[in-house]
Amino acid sequence: MVGAYKADQALEALSRNRVDCILLDVMMPGQNGLDLCRQVRRTKDTPILFLSARGGDMDKIRGLSLGGDDYIVKSATPEEVVARIKAVLRRSSKNEGNPVIELDFGRLVLDITAHEVSVNGVPVSMTPKEFDIL
Repeated sequence: MVGAYKADQALEALSRNRVDCILLDVMMPGQNGLDLCRQVRRTKDTPILFLSARGGDMDKIRGLSLGGDDYIVKSATPEEVVARIKAVLRRSSKNEGNPVIELDFGRLVLDITAHEVSVNGVPVSMTPKEFDIL
């Protein structure tokens, strides 16, 4: 997982790393997330999900029309955010022909192919149903 606090840091990280998807806040310091999305879309088709406290219809419509693949309001639970990321990655991997194998959220890592979960590097035992819910 690659993290960035400001838009210029995000652009630098995107130029140096392979990124499966981008989770982008609309209200970033300096250049806002909407402008960053527009800039990323000039060169990349990487899925972009907005995560924002701004939840009005016009905010959502603007984010999606600028190239966002989903728009999540910050009142969403972590489980909903993960589910939306997984859905966007499923759709994008079908288009690319490359299935997503692993999702890395820092302390939480999901191995989609092996149906394994680890937290801080420690495997977490889960039933198939629990993994599907996650």
